[in-house]
Amino acid sequence: MSFYEEIHGSYEDIFPAGEAQVSFLARVLSGGGASKVLDAACGTGAYARALAQQGFEVTGIDYEEAMVREARKRGAKSKYARRLHFRRGDMRDLESFAGRFDALLCLGNSLPHLLEDEEIQSFFRGGRKALRKEGGLLILQTVNYDRVLGKEDYHLPPIERKDKGLRFTRRYEPRLDGLLDFHTELRLERGGETLSRRNRVPLRPLTRKELESFLEDSGFAAPSFYGSFRFGPWDREGPATILVAGRGAS
Repeated sequence: MSFYEEIHGSYEDIFPAGEAQVSFLARVLSGGGASKVLDAACGTGAYARALAQQGFEVTGIDYEEAMVREARKRGAKSKYARRLHFRRGDMRDLESFAGRFDALLCLGNSLPHLLEDEEIQSFFRGGRKALRKEGGLLILQTVNYDRVLGKEDYHLPPIERKDKGLRFTRRYEPRLDGLLDFHTELRLERGGETLSRRNRVPLRPLTRKELESFLEDSGFAAPSFYGSFRFGPWDREGPATILVAGRGAS
């Protein structure tokens, strides 16, 4: 059983759709005239549902079947279910959506799961082709790896939900091949027992400079970088790297 198969039921307790994030997305999407949105690596669909409530039509894809099942189940209960579409899909293969969307989202530190240059290039190039020619937008968010790199053992703040009996811990550990091992532990209190789920996954620590290079090579234009979903400026020591870029001319 995969890690995501094990935790999909608790995923939104760990990573709910934040108010600042939804406000940022809705403002950027509306400002860009977007109505149809592709959410790559959508998880259980929290942001897709939040954006559907804001009036956007959202198609969410995720590589993990367990996440897609949960997204469909939760989406079907939404008052805005008609604006939601979920399917299993690979963010390295977005060309099949050619010209269907006004905007592409990739949130929650999903892109660093792609380890090779070719995979990352496939995401950007395929994502650009999935956008309509005029005014298409890319919104991407990762951890700020400019901050993480160079530290021997980097811990992120734990996520605790005492009402759910949940504690989620995370840390990054550098590898000799230049990647990072991302260690996580999910602890759940259930019926007087403590359940623990540990996982380790390799991640590609994409710096701002690398992201700029991939954007340029793929034809995206005029990227703006932010350090928070409150439109704060990007800073090397900030927690996040958020970028907004245009599709660019054909």
